[in-house]
Amino acid sequence: MTIMSIVALILSPAVRSLLLTVLSLLPEYWYSVPASSSGKYHPAFSLGYMGLIRHSIVTAVFANRIATAWGWDQHKIDLITAAALIHDGLKQGWIGRHTVHEHPVLMANYVAWIFQQKLDDPDIQFIINVIASHMGKWNTSKYSDVVLPVPMDEFQKCLSAADMCAAEKRLGFDFTSNVELKWENFVSEEQYDSQMDFADDYSAWREDHKFVIEFFVDDNGCNVVESVAVENLETMYHLEALLLDSGVEYWEAV
Repeated sequence: MTIMSIVALILSPAVRSLLLTVLSLLPEYWYSVPASSSGKYHPAFSLGYMGLIRHSIVTAVFANRIATAWGWDQHKIDLITAAALIHDGLKQGWIGRHTVHEHPVLMANYVAWIFQQKLDDPDIQFIINVIASHMGKWNTSKYSDVVLPVPMDEFQKCLSAADMCAAEKRLGFDFTSNVELKWENFVSEEQYDSQMDFADDYSAWREDHKFVIEFFVDDNGCNVVESVAVENLETMYHLEALLLDSGVEYWEAV
């Protein structure tokens, strides 16, 4: 199973585009770190290198199956699947050293910031709301004063339940190369074909993706927009930090 296996489950072009946008803007550590920085709270497949990705994939599988079993329409299934894949996008905050208790709210706020021009879009609000509460009853920590929101509606409860199931230590998922060949056992023929067709396009899109920072500078009392193109996320984050330290108002564009 891969990220593309999950992307292929999403039939809505709009939701798929939303997901790819967020995936392209996640910290680079998301693609390499374990799901549990302490190693205490997750099954073996989600520990070690790329463990967080594997946990996120399994969470998305559970969310997709739960939503289907509960009789949701396809668009809602697409949304919960997308939200599940990125629910731990800021699991270790921005630094990437250890799990941050308030990561659900950080990620929800990050999604809101990415799509700040579309905050009235119900799809964006759906993803923000389910991510923010995905920790369920585990919403406090002795290491933080932040009290996380708890799931209230069926959509929030679906993601929280999927996340809890994916973190069950007795759970076993096979992530060997053979599993990808068996993925058609989990999806319809149409969805599987979609995965195969989309894989090459996505790979090319990632290869060509560039990041641009646009920011305001004061030119004798006039706000002027300056643009700086960067080649990777690490450079972008460093530039953002410099801009913030300088008090410059900015946003990023792709």
